[in-house]
Amino acid sequence: MADNSFSGPSALEGAVQRLVEAKPKKNLITVSVDESAAKAIELMRTQCISQLPVLNNNYLVGILTEDHLLHFLSSTDAVDEKVGAIMERSVPTVELNTPISSLQGAIMKSGLAIVLDKHNHPLHILTKIDLVEWMSKKV
Repeated sequence: MADNSFSGPSALEGAVQRLVEAKPKKNLITVSVDESAAKAIELMRTQCISQLPVLNNNYLVGILTEDHLLHFLSSTDAVDEKVGAIMERSVPTVELNTPISSLQGAIMKSGLAIVLDKHNHPLHILTKIDLVEWMSKKV
């Protein structure tokens, strides 16, 4: 683990689909680019989540995290601001056939990755803990 990569080749074999199928089935909770920050905050609070994929016409356009909201709200109290003005536009994405070793790189860099289907619609959000749980079961 000297370079902060996980060891254990068997844990990194296969595609993202295997990891997704091993997770409990849940609907992906998203927010529209046109929703207010207040609505996003309410979703995060009621759903006990810390990040929301942001969609425009069912296509991923960004990610909104607690960090983004904290940074934004530290300079204003405008909770009626649109999510699109607050979100991060650069979002790491993977597909179901992406190797888990590539997913590891994306998650190590950004903390999360959004799984897209073949039409580029978001299916799942994967975070560090998802990868840690997967790898700990495989090593």
